[in-house]
Amino acid sequence: MSEHVTWEVCVRCGLVAAVGWVPVRLRGARAGSRPVEFDCRAGCEVGAGELIEAYGVPVRRTPAG
Repeated sequence: MSEHVTWEVCVRCGLVAAVGWVPVRLRGARAGSRPVEFDCRAGCEVGAGELIEAYGVPVRRTPAG
């Protein structure tokens, strides 16, 4: 289940789609969000991998050491 929802452009049809997000944590600290749900007004379907590729925000990593 999503923590928050944003309206984004659908990668398939270009119409408006709702994208649900959950927080990403790295060593207990919030490091961004990742998309987990997708609902296009036109009914387009996007797989989990494509969803992350299209809307995912890279997780910030700190250098080791």
